[in-house]
Amino acid sequence: MFQKLIPMLENNQDEKASKIDKFADVLALNHNFIFEDALYALIKTRQTKLCRPENLPKEEDCWPAAV
Repeated sequence: MFQKLIPMLENNQDEKASKIDKFADVLALNHNFIFEDALYALIKTRQTKLCRPENLPKEEDCWPAAV
């Protein structure tokens, strides 16, 4: 993000650089609010897939049982 700001500031495009900076600040403040549903769905899907029996290793692939 800052790679775009430096040339703008060097070329006296302070207004554009200021708008980008404000956008970055607002995005940083609202990141969790904007993306929390997607993050929740991702975590829930991962946890659900881990609990499925077909994803568990087969018994013969595990260490031998104590006799």
